[in-house]
Amino acid sequence: MKYLACFAIIALLGISQSWAQSKAKYPQIQNRTTNKNLEALYTHLKDSLDFSWVRKNPELAPTKPSYFTKEKAERRMVVPLQISGYSIPFVWDDNLYFLKSLLNQNGEASILSGVQADPNYRGFKVQWKQKLHGLLWIAGKIYKAPINYWHLMEVQDCPGSFMFPSLHFEKQFDAQDALYNNIQGLAILPFPNDIKQITFSKSVIKSKAGKDFPGFGYDLNADKVVDIFLFEELVDQDTLYVRLYLNVEGHWVFRYAHLDETCI
Repeated sequence: MKYLACFAIIALLGISQSWAQSKAKYPQIQNRTTNKNLEALYTHLKDSLDFSWVRKNPELAPTKPSYFTKEKAERRMVVPLQISGYSIPFVWDDNLYFLKSLLNQNGEASILSGVQADPNYRGFKVQWKQKLHGLLWIAGKIYKAPINYWHLMEVQDCPGSFMFPSLHFEKQFDAQDALYNNIQGLAILPFPNDIKQITFSKSVIKSKAGKDFPGFGYDLNADKVVDIFLFEELVDQDTLYVRLYLNVEGHWVFRYAHLDETCI
């Protein structure tokens, strides 16, 4: 899948791609200190977002109910996972969904900015004092991985593209040929104790208008019913728009989108 494969192009320099704020503007957060109110920081960043990249989501036709009840869907954060050139699992937090949800669950966090956040990419980093764990599904295997940090970079390697923040987990293994890997993955937070196996397959889901959307399906409870559906829309030759839906009691609920721009 391109949204995974294109990351290998920039993996030599680690994490670098995009975030949904103005391409020319970076939020003035460098002087924020660790004792500032996290909610105020979230609001500041949220107000800086540029949603011009967001597209309308198709309504998908109903399916059979399976793993997700409304209650489970409200509690779970689900998103595609990538592996960096340093074998670090991470997810893109395009609209601050993860930052907001994690701060609501556990507001005790330290805030670093500028070179303290990262000597090369600088920006803004949040680290939680209490370890929060997520389920990572990577190459057919489930890992229980603690979150390491959330990072919004100031400096990027792809000028002219959007910059998105990212949520990083602790390294689980050394990925073979990590600089050029194409590992497919999934992250679910917080860690769900009732998921023991995840099955991945190519799937085609119809919209309510009758259009076929080819993509990838995930079965979380071995009943051969797709619980998570991921598909891509080609924006142009260098850009994909990735959407993720949850099967909530037989209805497809849009949950996540990411704009994937190839770095050249």
